[in-house]
Amino acid sequence: MGRKFGYIAIIIVLLGPTAYAQSKNVTKGNQQWVQYFTQSRISDQWSVLIDGGYRWKNELVNRSQFIVRAAGAYNLTPHIRIATGIAHLGTYTDIDITSREWRPHQEISITQDPGKIRIRHLARIEQRFIEATSSSDHDFSRFNWRFRYLINFSIPLITKFPNPNMALGLNIGDEILINAGNDIVYNVFDQNRLLIGPAWQVNRHLTFTMTYQGQFAALNLPKQYHYNHILWLGVRHKIDLSSGSHQ
Repeated sequence: MGRKFGYIAIIIVLLGPTAYAQSKNVTKGNQQWVQYFTQSRISDQWSVLIDGGYRWKNELVNRSQFIVRAAGAYNLTPHIRIATGIAHLGTYTDIDITSREWRPHQEISITQDPGKIRIRHLARIEQRFIEATSSSDHDFSRFNWRFRYLINFSIPLITKFPNPNMALGLNIGDEILINAGNDIVYNVFDQNRLLIGPAWQVNRHLTFTMTYQGQFAALNLPKQYHYNHILWLGVRHKIDLSSGSHQ
């Protein structure tokens, strides 16, 4: 039953975003992201999550955004984790940073293992404080809430290597983002992100991912949307700082 649910959910993930694109004015673009994620284990329950990334657009010609984020996480069970933290972002227009954002967040992550496929659910609440910088042509300060839900399927492809900790897999996922706040008029639906790509686990501590992301986003204008084709290189690093670790 669990395996059938996994296959049905994958089909829904792949087909769901196409419904948004009907009868809408959609512009298109491309972005390129690189991001480093680290998870430092402090004990069986506690860990520290830190990541940082940089984003370009138009085939690496123009800068788009940077992000740094940190959180503390606690394992309620081996399959349920809660976390809270904060992110800082800067958004570029041409060569200047024209807006900065401080983004506290709270989240819960749940993993399931029906058969060989691992399913991960991530629900996150964000509080977004956005303001213009001195290089912006506009003066503004905004706040809104954002609610995110991600479902991701990790599918093993090759697991028989000389190194037993090495593996090649495929990640397929979908994330929906919803806005709320006084400034939110036409973009209550914020984004839908379809994600697919390989994951190369080098050892127990290091994994490389190359993900295609189809990002369908609403603008705060009536029936105006933007679709980005995104190529996303990720490096995921696990560090064990707990007592008794032999690292």
